[in-house]
Amino acid sequence: MKILFLDDDPKRTAQFLKHYPAATCVATSPDCIAQLASEWDEIRLDHDLGGEIYVDSQRVDCGMEVVRYLCTHRPKHLQQTYFIVHSYNDSAALLMCSKLKECGYSAVYIPFGYDLIQEKP
Repeated sequence: MKILFLDDDPKRTAQFLKHYPAATCVATSPDCIAQLASEWDEIRLDHDLGGEIYVDSQRVDCGMEVVRYLCTHRPKHLQQTYFIVHSYNDSAALLMCSKLKECGYSAVYIPFGYDLIQEKP
């Protein structure tokens, strides 16, 4: 399964890669948008990037910029892609999911880690 993972936190990225070692990981919205030329089975998106929290969704350096790109360009090869928004910024994550769904994408909000199996000590 081809997975694209957008997150700026190296610890979360490392934890994610333990479970999905073949995933492609990016840390910025421009890098994520560049990857959208390829086909993906699943795309996981964070909202707050650049080490900041509770970022304004109008900024171009956040995960919402990826959603705006997807809704504006509507790449046909991504219409069957499953989107998971994993940001801890609840209001922004819910807005991202809502916009993706309005544009015909399958999207859910699952905060990071809730879907990962926790390793036993």
